Amino acid sequence: MTLDAVIFGPIAEELSFRGFFFSYVLSDQYLDREYQAATIVINGLLFGYLHSGNSLVPLAYYTLFGMVLGTIYLLSKHDIRVNSVTHMLANLGILWLVPS
Repeated sequence: MTLDAVIFGPIAEELSFRGFFFSYVLSDQYLDREYQAATIVINGLLFGYLHSGNSLVPLAYYTLFGMVLGTIYLLSKHDIRVNSVTHMLANLGILWLVPS
């Protein structure tokens, strides 16, 4: 379970949420900053909604985290490895903080 949460889950999520989503939505014709910002917000909301269930606090946390990851993806010039490592470290930190 730890390998899934720290390695495989983040890689799969980054490939789908950032890699596929951003390459599909942000083609070369949409390099406008406002369009990129809207894409980050929508991507973050989708990430938050799919991770939180029906609870408001996790929705806010995961949406913010998704928006941070979206921003990192754009700032790293679409290098999915940077996002994957960031996501892995965040999940590892959560596993260390939450008692078993």
